[in-house]
Amino acid sequence: MPNEFVVEVRYRCADIDPAEWDGVVAAAGAPVFYSHAYLAAYERDPLGRIEGFAYLLVRRRRGGSVVAVAPLYYQQYPDPLGCLYAAYPEAAGSPALLTHVWHCYECATRRCCCRMEVRDRPFLCRRSGEVKLEAA
Repeated sequence: MPNEFVVEVRYRCADIDPAEWDGVVAAAGAPVFYSHAYLAAYERDPLGRIEGFAYLLVRRRRGGSVVAVAPLYYQQYPDPLGCLYAAYPEAAGSPALLTHVWHCYECATRRCCCRMEVRDRPFLCRRSGEVKLEAA
């Protein structure tokens, strides 16, 4: 069904209902690094320079329930360890929109259905069976 979902953007964690965000994170089996409390703390005291924060919420139009979430960080100098540019040399010297923080030891979920090009890859946690997002 076209236009079944709407994407909302929040620029502060404080503008997001913690129960709504954490409900999606829990349903996805995501680690603590996706919890509202962790993201709010990281926003207050990031370990590196972050030029911009954004939090995506994918909401079902009918019923209004949130079915996917994604934290995003805009960084002018995103590669303090040299790992990003080693893997993607074409990105060297460029700013980046990243989906998670480099120092988290675990940022995968058990349930994620998202096929996107690397440059367009926001990490989307989802509730099982409710959403499948694809981008060419």
